[in-house]
This record gives sequence, structure tokens and C-alpha cells, in this order.
Amino acid sequence: MTFEFTRRAQKDMLKLPKDLRQKVFEKIENAIKNSKFEQLTDSEFKKLRIGKYRVIAIDDGKKLTIHRIGHRKNIYKKIQIPFTHPNLKNLLERIKLFGRVISLCRQEELIFEEEKSSLLM
Repeated sequence: MTFEFTRRAQKDMLKLPKDLRQKVFEKIENAIKNSKFEQLTDSEFKKLRIGKYRVIAIDDGKKLTIHRIGHRKNIYKKIQIPFTHPNLKNLLERIKLFGRVISLCRQEELIFEEEKSSLLM
């Protein structure tokens, strides 16, 4: 399997100390050979632990695309993990329905206010 770095991952790699860059590169090569990347929960991303640093990647079966490299305390804040919860579609439908109910309530409220004001005149 081959691997490539995104432009963002290349920038992340250049920010690392020189000795760590070589270690990260070697660990990535070894991890690909030994399938050491771990799946992130509810995400298509995979991670590789290298001491206090993490490599975040996506594996499409043919190649591994490295997206981010950084310290473990803030790397997960930097990646955009798509939320793929199984009930997401149901939740969105319920939110839309709730929005429609509120809208109908407001319309009824306006009609009631108009009727009330016409009675008071």
C-alpha cells in the first residue's frame, strides 16, 4: 500500500522538530506494513500513535492519505470529523418537524392576536 501527505499534513510535518520528522516517517511506513492504524470512533479517520504525537489519516484500501500530524492534546480539535451517527437522519427530521410546529404555533398566535385586537376595537 502506498501513502501520500495532504498539503496540510506536509505543513504539519515541517513544524515538527527534525529528529521527530524522521521518526514519524519511519513509524508511518512500519504501521502501514503491520496495520497499526486504529479507527477513530464514528469517523472514517484512522490514527497512529507516536509518543505524544498523532498521525491522522484516511485509508481507502489502495492508498493511505495522511491528513494531519500533531500533538495529541490538540490534534483532534484541528481535524474535521464528519458526524456519522446512525440516528442522524432521524434526528434531523425531528428537528425540521419541531421547527414546523413552532412556525405553526407562531402563525396561530398571530391569528389569535389579530382576532383579539379586532374584538377590542
